[in-house]
Amino acid sequence: MWAVEVENLFYTHAPGTPYEHTALKGVSLKVGRGRIAAIIGPTGSGKSTLIQHFNGLLAPQRGSVKIFGKSASDKAVRKSLWKSVGLVFQYPEKQLFEETVYDDIAFGPKNLGLNKQQIQGRVIKALDFTNLSQEILTRSPHVLSGGMKRRTAIAGILAMKPEILVLDEPTAGMDPDTKKSFLANIKKLQQSNTITIIMVTHSMEDAALIADELLVINKGEIILNGTPREIFTQAEQLTNIGLDVPVEVALMIKLQRRGIPVSTSVLGVNEAVAEICRNIKSRS
Repeated sequence: MWAVEVENLFYTHAPGTPYEHTALKGVSLKVGRGRIAAIIGPTGSGKSTLIQHFNGLLAPQRGSVKIFGKSASDKAVRKSLWKSVGLVFQYPEKQLFEETVYDDIAFGPKNLGLNKQQIQGRVIKALDFTNLSQEILTRSPHVLSGGMKRRTAIAGILAMKPEILVLDEPTAGMDPDTKKSFLANIKKLQQSNTITIIMVTHSMEDAALIADELLVINKGEIILNGTPREIFTQAEQLTNIGLDVPVEVALMIKLQRRGIPVSTSVLGVNEAVAEICRNIKSRS
């Protein structure tokens, strides 16, 4: 059974008005249980509209969305998806509303009917995962920096222990060290649980680092679907729609243009260094 299965999905915002806009045009995709899928695409390509179908915020207008085999066209199913699908918005201030950080993170577990001790345990564990200090628990979430607001919102979702975690630009506003630690924790979360993670990102490096598969969306349509290694060898197609490739891939492309026979199928600094060393040895 697929964690997420989308078939021929269409969605139009404000239909029948002067503001009508078709955001999704026949989107089909499948995400396996326990996988990390990254969705990439230019601004306005339909990424956020797509992921809002996964936790029931939007209902399919045409086509189908199934979460663990259950149809999101069923209103009762949509209403229950908040328990199993956690969505962190691109702008975290939109989902922070309690008086303290503790209450915000604890809100979901409270609504799951957990007792005080269980709630506290989940809050502390979620704080540790997102590298937040317990010192901020009594502070208002609205006075936090943008990066800390984002991590607080993520902690609130993680405290609910969702089966599917959907992240919209999760590393935006994070400093390099925090981002590196956060992505490492996301990978550990996947490896230690059966959680499925879907991440919308503009960072090709983030996608290359942790994703099992990439979905490239442009103008409401999926145009590429494959592993990071497969997708990033399609550099020309990506740049044609305004997307970058990881810096290591870009370097290999520049070397190729200078007549140096290196492979562009590299992920990360270590593979790039190994490929350059291989080329040097082959010429000596």
